[in-house]
Amino acid sequence: MIVYEPENEQLLTNACMNCQEPHYQRAYADMENIGCCSHSPTFGLPEIQYMVVNRGVDAVEQLLFMKKKIEIRAFEVKVHAEIDPRYEQDHKKNDDPEETLRYSTCNFFKSKSGCSLADEEKPLVCRTFICPWVEEQCGKEGQQLIQDAARNISGSYKYRENELRSALKTEGINLKTDVKSTLHHLFHLKN
Repeated sequence: MIVYEPENEQLLTNACMNCQEPHYQRAYADMENIGCCSHSPTFGLPEIQYMVVNRGVDAVEQLLFMKKKIEIRAFEVKVHAEIDPRYEQDHKKNDDPEETLRYSTCNFFKSKSGCSLADEEKPLVCRTFICPWVEEQCGKEGQQLIQDAARNISGSYKYRENELRSALKTEGINLKTDVKSTLHHLFHLKN
């Protein structure tokens, strides 16, 4: 049920398309069951750098920074999920962020196939999160694998993120103040 791919630094499961986690149940039966792919992904410097090196600055600007609803922070960008229009009719008086998950779909989710991003482009949470429902199915040994793998992946990620953040701070640039210069600089910082 759980596959750990150390070479791609990710945990995978095929259980998401048949998600039983109550938190991720869809609002309507005609909505595709997508599990936690209802979240809005936040891309950190390591993913952004990988994209810039492999896709180019202009392509990354289109992919991440030209979406309808984004939050650009100094060292990350959050691409808000698409929300089914029925959310508005169902929640005229209630704007509960947790309830929006039942109506949301990640911008990078492709129907019937899952994430459209390359493994190295996926945000950290997308490469390490396994929901409680899946964890319960794994038993103690599987749960230990999940914890150990997530710790290894996160440690490696944080190290690289800190390197990139430090280099950008030294240059006095960040995504919030100058996207294009930051993307170009990330390209030149490739290993």
